Amino acid sequence: MYRSLRALALLLLAVCWLAAPLPAWAESVDLGVITVKDKALAESLRQKLLKGESFENLARVNSVGSTAQRGGRLGIVPEERLRSEYRQALKGLKPGQPSAVVPTEEGYNLLMRFDQTPVAAAPKAPPAAGA
Repeated sequence: MYRSLRALALLLLAVCWLAAPLPAWAESVDLGVITVKDKALAESLRQKLLKGESFENLARVNSVGSTAQRGGRLGIVPEERLRSEYRQALKGLKPGQPSAVVPTEEGYNLLMRFDQTPVAAAPKAPPAAGA
């Protein structure tokens, strides 16, 4: 009997953990991608981005990717749908910061997050006396 209850409790705990929704910022990313065929060009573009040049302008002029005309913007994409190289490059990447150059079979890619960093919720005030 004790084993059955323990197994049921563990099962319920696992189901609750798996069913718990992740914060929206952990599930998706507002992403931009610049794809070029030359690694040196990718590195040069990254340096320009680090100096503050516009991602969208650089994408329109240089990218050979399908999103070039949209300034490299993919839009909001679920992270689980991204290729593993992109997910790895996005780890720890702050919004507005270009990724390192990511080589793929399409070419050399630069990623940028456009989403906002989540803001911690303000602590709730204690209830007023007599409330």
